[in-house]
Amino acid sequence: MQLTSVARVFVLVALVAPFARADTSFVSKVQVYADSDHTTVVSPVVSAASDVARDTNVSLGYLADVVTSASIDVVTQASKTTIHDTRHQVTIGGSHTFDTLMVRAGYLFSKENDYLSHTFNAGVEKELDDKTTTLGIGYNLSLNTVGRSGDENFSRSIDVHSISAAWTQVINERTIAQISYELGYESGYQASPYRFVPIRASLDAAPELWVPETDPDSRWRQAAVAGINRAVGDASSVQADYRFYYDDYSYSDFAPLTSRTGTNVGLGVTVKY
Repeated sequence: MQLTSVARVFVLVALVAPFARADTSFVSKVQVYADSDHTTVVSPVVSAASDVARDTNVSLGYLADVVTSASIDVVTQASKTTIHDTRHQVTIGGSHTFDTLMVRAGYLFSKENDYLSHTFNAGVEKELDDKTTTLGIGYNLSLNTVGRSGDENFSRSIDVHSISAAWTQVINERTIAQISYELGYESGYQASPYRFVPIRASLDAAPELWVPETDPDSRWRQAAVAGINRAVGDASSVQADYRFYYDDYSYSDFAPLTSRTGTNVGLGVTVKY
């Protein structure tokens, strides 16, 4: 089962200055996700970052998604019992600062029972106006292989390209804001390997055969986010953001392929003791 992360991007999770140094840090935690579709995901996370030189930082991380689910797609076509799967993800990254310019690059490897992914990313950030303004651009390339549980001969590919740009602005000593934009393009196999379409002689007849789902091979996505972070006290903060997205790839029950737009509003509070 391909695991898709929540399509919600909080660009202001921390909104610390992009050039702040991590020195040496280590994080270990366990995340738990559950929903009404009888899916539970337990995710242990371990990550570390260190300054290997005055202007050079490297990071390494590992995440595992241990999934228990009764997905309709999988149960209907592949298994009559609850499924279990584990996704392993390893990330490595590095950055180097040249005065007011920071260059970063990274790699992500992800593997699960029926999905393999290699993701490469690179970006540049530039500080302006005495470090009160930061402009950034980035590029991601994800090369993926889709499989099907129990079928060693099934293998399809999908490539995902995305570019992003961000403007981060220090408004005053307690307030920081950001505007970002992302454009993504997907090319390749985008159907579910577990969904099949019944072929019937009439609406009330039993299916004569089942054929694999067929979806278009290309997809464009766009998203724009505006957010603000306001410090409260010595270590806490409140955040708010607004996200607008456009997707030219969506089906409805009664219409052919159509585009889709939408908005999200996020509010958050960070409290440190």
